[in-house]
Amino acid sequence: MASGASRGGVIAFLFFILLTEICLSGFILPSDFIRRNADLEWQWVNDSLGPSTNARIDRMAGAMYDAVVLGPALEEKLRAWALPTERARRSKSLINPQKREEIWNYYEERINVAFDTLYWFFRRLSLFIIWLPLWLPAIVIAVRTGFLERDIKKSGFAHTSPTIQHHAFKAIGGAVFVLLASFLLPVALPPVAVPVLYGIVVLLTGIACSNIQKRI
Repeated sequence: MASGASRGGVIAFLFFILLTEICLSGFILPSDFIRRNADLEWQWVNDSLGPSTNARIDRMAGAMYDAVVLGPALEEKLRAWALPTERARRSKSLINPQKREEIWNYYEERINVAFDTLYWFFRRLSLFIIWLPLWLPAIVIAVRTGFLERDIKKSGFAHTSPTIQHHAFKAIGGAVFVLLASFLLPVALPPVAVPVLYGIVVLLTGIACSNIQKRI
């Protein structure tokens, strides 16, 4: 029971962090900050992985954006819901129309920032997908190597450590969360950050598998 409550608390905390990141980028950070960092990250990817890979990432991100946003007209629907019509903006019945116009302009800027951030998320997801052909074999090799080490321990006097296994799995969960949270982090990240995080996951997976308790 305590373990389930603890796990629920961890999930709630991680969800709170993700929600905080979304609110930070969508309601607080200025639009030029988001665009500057997105452009900087685009340049880093272009310099480190090459223009052809960067163009492939742009195509994948564009396809995702088309499917999620442009296809169902999500942006138009959000603007229609959140912003007044031109006729309403020109209405003489508005109290302090200049102040009201500033509020509408702020809402419009926040909508632009939200969709810029969403496209940025799709670019990072596309970069993650591009790395998958290398990462999937790596995780399989890590699991296989971990079980081979466990078999070696079974045949000798070496012992497995439930404590190491427990902490390794907890560290894997933390690394995976950081990896997912990095997709929404509203600051430029070097392209090497994602491979490093995944490399940590692979290493910890091998350690965890090698310390699964032996059964006689």
